[in-house]
Amino acid sequence: MAGRAARGVWWAGCLLAAACMSGSGADTLGESLSRDSSGAPAALRAAYIASIQADAPEAFHFRAAPSGLAAEAEGRGLTASLGGEGARVVARGREGARGWEASFGAVALGCEGAAVEVGEATPVLAGRRAEYRQGEVVTWYQHGPLGLEQGFDLARRPGCAARGEGAVEVSVAVGGSVRPVRLDATAVRLVDEAGEEAGRYAELFVRDAEGREVPAKLDVQGERIRILVDDREAVYPLVIDPLVWEVSQVLTSSGGSGAQQLGASLAISGDTAVIGAPRATVAAVGEAGAAYVFTRTGGAWVEQQKLTASYLPGSPVAARFGASVAISGDTVVIGAPAPMPVGSPGRAYVFTRSGSTWTQQQQLTPADGQANDEFGNAVAVDADTLLVGAHFDDDQATNGGSVYIFGETGGIWSQVEKLIAIDGGAGDAFGESLSFSGDLALVGAPGHVNPGNPTILAGAVYVMARVSGAWEQAQKLDAPGPTVRRFGYSVARDGTTAAVGAPGDTAAGLAAGAVYVLTQSGGIWTQAQQLLPDTGTSEAFGTSVALRADRLVVGAPLEGATDAGAVHFFDRSGGTFLRTGRLPSTAGNDKLGISVGVGADTVIAGAPGALALQGVARVFHQVEKLDAGQPCGGAAACLSGFCVDGVCCNQACGGGTEACRACSEAAGAAADGVCTIRAAGEVCRPGAGACDAEEVCDGVVGTCPGDALAPAGTSCRASVGGCDAEETCDGATVDCPEDALLPSGATCRASVGGCDAEETCDGLTDACPPDGIAAAGVECRAATGACDVAEVCDGTSGACPDDVVAGAGVECRAATGGCDMAEVCDGLSGVCPDDALAAAGTVCRDAESLCDAAEVCDGANAACPDDVIAAAGVACRPAAGPCDFPESCNGVTADCPADVVRGAGVLCRAALGTCDVAEVCDGVGAACPTDMLAAEGTACPGGACVAGVCTQDGTGGGAGGEGGGGVGGAGGGSVPPILGGDACSCRLPGDPAGASAGVLGERAAFSALALMALAVRRRGRRGSR
Repeated sequence: MAGRAARGVWWAGCLLAAACMSGSGADTLGESLSRDSSGAPAALRAAYIASIQADAPEAFHFRAAPSGLAAEAEGRGLTASLGGEGARVVARGREGARGWEASFGAVALGCEGAAVEVGEATPVLAGRRAEYRQGEVVTWYQHGPLGLEQGFDLARRPGCAARGEGAVEVSVAVGGSVRPVRLDATAVRLVDEAGEEAGRYAELFVRDAEGREVPAKLDVQGERIRILVDDREAVYPLVIDPLVWEVSQVLTSSGGSGAQQLGASLAISGDTAVIGAPRATVAAVGEAGAAYVFTRTGGAWVEQQKLTASYLPGSPVAARFGASVAISGDTVVIGAPAPMPVGSPGRAYVFTRSGSTWTQQQQLTPADGQANDEFGNAVAVDADTLLVGAHFDDDQATNGGSVYIFGETGGIWSQVEKLIAIDGGAGDAFGESLSFSGDLALVGAPGHVNPGNPTILAGAVYVMARVSGAWEQAQKLDAPGPTVRRFGYSVARDGTTAAVGAPGDTAAGLAAGAVYVLTQSGGIWTQAQQLLPDTGTSEAFGTSVALRADRLVVGAPLEGATDAGAVHFFDRSGGTFLRTGRLPSTAGNDKLGISVGVGADTVIAGAPGALALQGVARVFHQVEKLDAGQPCGGAAACLSGFCVDGVCCNQACGGGTEACRACSEAAGAAADGVCTIRAAGEVCRPGAGACDAEEVCDGVVGTCPGDALAPAGTSCRASVGGCDAEETCDGATVDCPEDALLPSGATCRASVGGCDAEETCDGLTDACPPDGIAAAGVECRAATGACDVAEVCDGTSGACPDDVVAGAGVECRAATGGCDMAEVCDGLSGVCPDDALAAAGTVCRDAESLCDAAEVCDGANAACPDDVIAAAGVACRPAAGPCDFPESCNGVTADCPADVVRGAGVLCRAALGTCDVAEVCDGVGAACPTDMLAAEGTACPGGACVAGVCTQDGTGGGAGGEGGGGVGGAGGGSVPPILGGDACSCRLPGDPAGASAGVLGERAAFSALALMALAVRRRGRRGSR
């Protein structure tokens, strides 16, 4: 970062943890970062942070994730995921405390009050950090041992800044489960929905391309955190540190009440802590004091016992018992420095633990104690040696102070030595603070005057060493600078490192306070570092200090406008203590940090002003959390702060409107610990009642569809019997209507066919009566017409047999008269064709006989006309031959009279000549017998009959007679005879022989003259042929 050459390019950054890094509490931009709280040059601190972050192991690096990029590391307090809409930071929840989530979205750039959003971008990996490249500004994140570092690179100053229109503003939108609330110019509180502080965004630093620190401060506007930068001059930045300290528990006393000021003093040893309440009322004695022992079990601190001094009511021998406490294993020392009874030098009490019970072992008093020495204002113990301070001892000078050393032998503590400063003076308060272990003790004398200015209480610390069983002053450490005040008010040592509090130090502001880190080398202690507060004046930073290995905790009980107090956390890396967190109280007059103690993974700080001076002690806890995918019983156990589907999840996932997300493989996630959208069709919200439709996931979004009732008409209770009504939803309520039976008479089983009777309910039972079918022979389908056959049941099936019609040609309507035709079926339809009459002229009654005429229809009536017979005389049978008489009707009967033939012998054909034989009837038949000729050779006049012709010899005839008109032919040939033998046989032209014969027969009575004339005519005709 420091290697950038382009002028005007600068970057700002902070570490995101429980808080980002912040500057001081000064009002102006230039003052915001004008002091270095570590005492080290700002460039050195920035380089240190950059080096640590850049060399982070691979476990810290960003990597590709389903939503973009992600970074987390085992045991750390934060996880981060980067997507197209910005960064999402999740802080783990401590035991007893909630985790939190913050999103850092749209970035805006410009001048103060006029910043404009730069637009969204997709995160990309750039080496070991992730970047959002958004035009003129690059927002970047880098994860490492110091936490998640956020920064902004600006390629050039915005035009408004170049024109002198004000400080440069870079702002970022904050969302998630927290909202930003400005604490001061150096810190922004992230508070949850309940208004409680969940974390912080603070400790900002800015540096330009040439390595110059640039003043900046933090502000809040709506839901945006604003970084306001004045790049006109360089100042030292404040330390950036990512470690997260959170309040995991608040300790209160079970029996305490009133203004007992629990937390005025405390000490920790392993899983045991002793906390003083010096203003507690005991047995009706006000301010007698008490101390409470707490032990940690299962991760939680619980009160084990309340300790008080043994005294007789009315004659107390201890007051402000608990003003100081110390613990070593099963031994507790408690100071009671108040002069009670009047003139008392004060006392100290030793308690020992057996099992879980503490018992007062001994009361200690100084051998040479004087009134108001306040013996017991400070105590320290290690193994069989304990130290008791008497800061107002007057041995060397008024209130010069002293320290008494006691040793234990056989369970009895005895004073073995008294320590005073070689150069002690009045008001030094030697013994104000103590830190002792092994053969070395540090003794604070905060009232020691500065040799160069006797009016200033600069303070001093004395190193007292035990050599060959005897104690001696090994070194004196004077206040290290002209701004130092009350140096030695608190001391803490671990090995070759010590921390000395100077709560009146003015380096960071009037009475802001400071802590000085000392290290020992070759038996000599020297100052290694100065730690300053970062929030304002009159904080009393350094009132209390606690040191364990590389962790230093500093109390600032007057921090904040209302003396709420705060606890500051520092961790050493590379020989330098860096700020790793700051947790203030949010309640006025708590005076949090008036006492502090540090354990392996726990910090406890007293707040004696809390709860109206009743006092509390707050536990700050760092613990290893479970990684994503590990089984969990609650969110507090997870590094991410999210326990979903029984495993620690990498993000908030599932529940409420996110029930379409799962975080365990068993619940549908891609892998344990990875929040995954559940498959389409999976139930995300079960129905709350029979009429509440269950909602299912769509496989696309992680939210469950809105809750909806089942539509009206949806079945919610099926029928359990034919007479149990199905209940359906009404579309307005989640419950199914009450179960109800069908009313009496309601159909419960419909007929399945013409042979199945319908069953109905009785209104009392849910069962439908047994099914019954019609008996065999019962008509189930009536004929629909003359051509349709009625069907009947077979007694077995409920179905009526198939409908059958009459075959084609079957008569379906008989004729109603001679002129009405019968109708017949067509074999397809059950309907008989329409009735029709015979057409006019149609014979409706045949003639019964020759005298009966046939009747015909008139086309209009079905009846045949009346039968009518022929009138009398109407020929009904003609003669069938010459021997038959014709018959005629008698007008009475239809029959023609019986056929009558002529009698036998009646001529029926006369002979026509000599060669023709006459025929007569035989009396039997109607026909005249066959015409017979005379036998061949029968003599005839002038010749003989040949083939019925009389043949004669001659020369021909003369001229025909007049009457004949004929002309004679040639002579010769035969001439038929006229009559008798000489006549020719003649027949009328065209008449059958029989007929002519008949006629001739009938005319046999004609006169011979007539016959003669006839013969002559015939003969003339024949000659003409």
